[in-house]
Amino acid sequence: PQKNNNTVTPLKKQQLTTSLSTIQQHFIDLNSYLADSRQTKNDEVVKHNIQQILANIESLKPYEETQQHNPQFITSVGDQCLQTIIKIANDVGKTDGVQTKREIEHIALPLAVWLCQHGAEIHTLKPVVNAIAQTTNKAQKTITLERLFNQVSTILQHVNSTLLELSDNDNKKAWRVLLVNHGIIATRAQNTAFMETAYQNLSDNSPEDAPKFFEQGMAQMLKMTYPEHVKSVVEKYFLKWREPSTLH
Repeated sequence: PQKNNNTVTPLKKQQLTTSLSTIQQHFIDLNSYLADSRQTKNDEVVKHNIQQILANIESLKPYEETQQHNPQFITSVGDQCLQTIIKIANDVGKTDGVQTKREIEHIALPLAVWLCQHGAEIHTLKPVVNAIAQTTNKAQKTITLERLFNQVSTILQHVNSTLLELSDNDNKKAWRVLLVNHGIIATRAQNTAFMETAYQNLSDNSPEDAPKFFEQGMAQMLKMTYPEHVKSVVEKYFLKWREPSTLH
């Protein structure tokens, strides 16, 4: 049966960081939560996947504690972890609701940051992009938005470029959402250097999304109170993409 959406899962107890031990502890807590709450056939699948991800994270720990580098291994194991997060989130979400699913997906962000910091490529974008979108929606303080902007910048640099060649695949769609969110984070941080970087990146890599993004951004500038130096950056790109010669 559907659980009460007000149920507090272990994932709310502590702030997520890029420490593997902290990430691992969230899955240990989730496993205990499932064991205590109910026993279903679906839970056995989830528990198996949790054990798999715990083992995978354990295998990455030597690279956190030393200066060793093995990007291929870290990329492979990291991608298994990200794909397993999708499975766990989907399976738990069937019984515990959307909020719990989102909390599990949220673990993909610190994991992806850790992977990038240790030289890995990101091959599975969807859970990472979902986690970034959630974090963006909740972030209020400028320092939080600026830290998130830098994390997203790092992830963008480590996305495997060959995944983006097919226009209709899931990673391409997630990539486009990530570029848009990068721009939103920069705008909300009101950091013009970040805005220039994100806006140019969006213009270069997702021109199909740029006109609508800057149109909506300009509408926000007129609707809400933003500093003039922030408005001027948005207006520059809005006018650029409004010109007939730049429309596609």
